[in-house]
Amino acid sequence: TWLDNYANQGGRPWLNPYSKAAQDYNIALALECAQKGAALVVADSVQFPNTIGKELATYGDTGGKSRAQVLGEFVQRLDQALAGEQSRLAVATPGTVLLGQEGFDYLGEPGAYQCAIAVNIMPSFFAKQPSSSALAPVMNPGDTVATAVKGINEGGAKALIPYVQAYTDT
Repeated sequence: TWLDNYANQGGRPWLNPYSKAAQDYNIALALECAQKGAALVVADSVQFPNTIGKELATYGDTGGKSRAQVLGEFVQRLDQALAGEQSRLAVATPGTVLLGQEGFDYLGEPGAYQCAIAVNIMPSFFAKQPSSSALAPVMNPGDTVATAVKGINEGGAKALIPYVQAYTDT
């Protein structure tokens, strides 16, 4: 683990996504959920830290793998482990990323994952997008969700689980 600030200044600990031990720990937690009967495990925050100074972070031996590669391989391992327990995996990601409206290098490439995607469709995200003005997203959250899911899954290739966060944006 490492901190994204000094501990006495509220630094948050992060697991190193390149660490097999960190990955195995998360897989063990997911397997425990599946073994207790969870039909679906949602992996949230499958990402690298997003903080000031993140470009200064080191991750040890990366084996020459990019951030997107290591996150993708972790998701594949987690998905395979859960399939062996008759459980499904969904990885949470913002809908705006899947629509190509925003890019966050710390998230890897969630659109390439073969598992289900739990799509965070917060209407206020779409209010910031110029192409969303006709939807009036905050006033029509149902239409926003339906339009976003349709746009994300035009080919119908993967299972999408849309959700709207239960808090408002500033």
